[in-house]
Amino acid sequence: MSKLRVALGLAALAAAATPASSHGQDLRTTSTARQYTGEESLRVDLQYGAGTLEVRPGAPGTLYRANMRYDADVVAPRASFADGVLRIDMGGRKRNVSRKDWKGNELKLELGPQVPLDLKLRFGAVEADLDLGGLRIQEADVHTGASDTKLRFSQPNRDRCRTLRLQVGAADFQALQLGHLSPERLEVLGGVGDVTLDFSGEWKGDVVGEIRMGMGSLTLAIPRGVGVRINERSFLADFEPAGLVKRGNTYFSPGYESATRRLNLDIQAALGSLEVRWLDGRPAAL
Repeated sequence: MSKLRVALGLAALAAAATPASSHGQDLRTTSTARQYTGEESLRVDLQYGAGTLEVRPGAPGTLYRANMRYDADVVAPRASFADGVLRIDMGGRKRNVSRKDWKGNELKLELGPQVPLDLKLRFGAVEADLDLGGLRIQEADVHTGASDTKLRFSQPNRDRCRTLRLQVGAADFQALQLGHLSPERLEVLGGVGDVTLDFSGEWKGDVVGEIRMGMGSLTLAIPRGVGVRINERSFLADFEPAGLVKRGNTYFSPGYESATRRLNLDIQAALGSLEVRWLDGRPAAL
């Protein structure tokens, strides 16, 4: 009997020393995938509440592959594919869930390099690492909330992208090697976060952009040799033109007219800062 009491006592101590989950997590995993069979296009509509998100190029022959880890008490994931549209929703199962309740949720998505893509990525309190290099992006719309996001184009886009739209909330947002994408049109709407746009890479053509910033900061990292024209309108926003020449309400880089690649931006900023940094043939070290 004494040995039994000792064993029960040790078991109780061990249970007390084991850290409990903050809300009794029920972590589960699920996956979905499809091979490329000659599809003419793929539209991806992704919604994600909070957690970590990774998007990468997939292997040749892959249309898409998604691996999801989630807390079943918090998230009710849904994934479907029909008529060339992949929909993934990792929204919340219940309201008024704190950020710590999303700990452990994870989505890893791979997209095939052979199919033209139309991307709509919307997420909230997410740590996002998106590498979209080497794909065939036609249109891309990235909408973030209170997130920490790094968007990279590590390899040249295989087609010319028509439009890249970035809507950034209270977040730290970095878009790197945008020259590899060279969208015909760039649209950026920034809130109160810090936004960095790095235009290094292999340009396919001129880029026309419209940028609207709130109280956040905007940094433009531009390779030397790219012709830059900035039409800047600001209200109490600090602007560091970094060698640009002002003509009326517009700033030009030296040699703009003769440049083989041009970046034309219409920027409106309020209560924030705008900085231009020149790159000597390398991506910004961010």
